[in-house]
Amino acid sequence: METNSSKALGLITLILLAIAIALFSYTSLLWRYGKIQDSSSLAQLNFMELSSLVRQPDLGEVALLLGVRDLKTALPSDESIYLNRQEQLVISNNNPYWFSKISEPIVTNGPFKVLLNFNTQYTNSELILVGQSNSPTDEWWEGIRELRVGYNNEHKGYYLRLLNGLQENSCWYEILKDTTPSDSIILEFANALGQVLTVRDTAGEILGEVNLLEKKDLQMESGLFPYSTLRVGVNIEPKVGKIVISKMYLYEH
Repeated sequence: METNSSKALGLITLILLAIAIALFSYTSLLWRYGKIQDSSSLAQLNFMELSSLVRQPDLGEVALLLGVRDLKTALPSDESIYLNRQEQLVISNNNPYWFSKISEPIVTNGPFKVLLNFNTQYTNSELILVGQSNSPTDEWWEGIRELRVGYNNEHKGYYLRLLNGLQENSCWYEILKDTTPSDSIILEFANALGQVLTVRDTAGEILGEVNLLEKKDLQMESGLFPYSTLRVGVNIEPKVGKIVISKMYLYEH
């Protein structure tokens, strides 16, 4: 009797140990691929290293990033999202209309930085940082707060433009001169509301800046992110649009 009890106890112990190991492995994988994000201890939060989020043929993580449940059903057949051999995320659009998607909101608790490195392949495609969305019944621009980043091929530099939700056109536009698509740029926000933006290169040199508290003509004193939430997205030009994203990181101070 005692022998059978010991064997049963040993078997239960082995089963519990196997479950513990499996849970540990699963949790490790979640951390590795970004499904678990502990924003309380992230001095260098690798928020959107898209190359690690995409694992074909399952593009569920990219679907989550872009705010849709099923990427394959959300994208018309002429649109394409894939990971190339350099582990860059490629999004192209062959349809006759703009393709725009934004992520679920990320809460920002204080000053933060966003590092970008992307190439629009000589198209008018853009990356978007969204602080406020509009109502579906409004015009597309009404009520939004957005910072759009693209590349100006004529003047050879990344550009930034702000949309304040009060007019269709940009209320602020600046070209970061002498920057190339191979350069990384860092968007440094002084607080969670995004009221002061400084753009730097990776060496720390200032490329551009805007203070929304001082530039009252922009009518954005409450900041780019008035609710301390950030959404990230893409806006891909019709027919020929493409964007190749090499890096996209969020660093919290």
